[in-house]
Amino acid sequence: MAPVWKRPPGTTTLPNTVVVTNSNCAAGSTDPTCSTTTTVTVPGTLIAEKTVDKAVADPGDTLHYTITVQNSSQGAVNNATVSDNISALLARGTFQSGTPASSPVGGVISWTGQDFAIGQSRTYTFSIVLATTGWPNGTTTLPNTVVVTKSNCLPGSNDPKCKTTTTVTPNPAITATKTPDAQTVVAGNQVGFTITVTSSGQSTATNVQLSDALPTLANAGINWVISPAYGGPGTCGINGGPPNET
Repeated sequence: MAPVWKRPPGTTTLPNTVVVTNSNCAAGSTDPTCSTTTTVTVPGTLIAEKTVDKAVADPGDTLHYTITVQNSSQGAVNNATVSDNISALLARGTFQSGTPASSPVGGVISWTGQDFAIGQSRTYTFSIVLATTGWPNGTTTLPNTVVVTKSNCLPGSNDPKCKTTTTVTPNPAITATKTPDAQTVVAGNQVGFTITVTSSGQSTATNVQLSDALPTLANAGINWVISPAYGGPGTCGINGGPPNET
């Protein structure tokens, strides 16, 4: 079995001296041309991991992100950068806070000039408050990836520790109100009703259908019309005949 060299932390010096009999490099010679010296510095590497407190969220929720960076290598790491492009999150929410203090610039939140002694760990956090409205129908996926220099989370890394995903499924909601033109009416006069439909949910409601069983009175000769004419979206019409019109 080949030996495994356990590299000590920091810088290691590797001296080497040649010995040639009957020369300037005889044993014990101090001639500098007989010796070489090589120094080896063990580069430190970082391990980064990112988490989010909600894998599934609702509109209006607050997402708390945590980035942990640890130096578990044999050498110190200096001047590292922790950065996170949160543009996709900002398109669906609002940045709340970052710790240590930091705010996104151009959609990127970052902490620069980070030094890690051997064994040292640092934690970075930020929060996003999701919008309450304006979501598309169905499920929206919010991926997020952290980039840390000198770590497992370099640009393009496929390490799952560098990524989080949150899914948001908003709920559409419809509110309808109906009001008469008057509370009482004299026989032979017109009476009308206004129906107002409002989308009050978290996403766009599609293919909505409205149906209203129109009032009737036997032998009263009531006729219903749509006035003014409905211009869309969709269509509106009176179906059936007295006394069963909708």
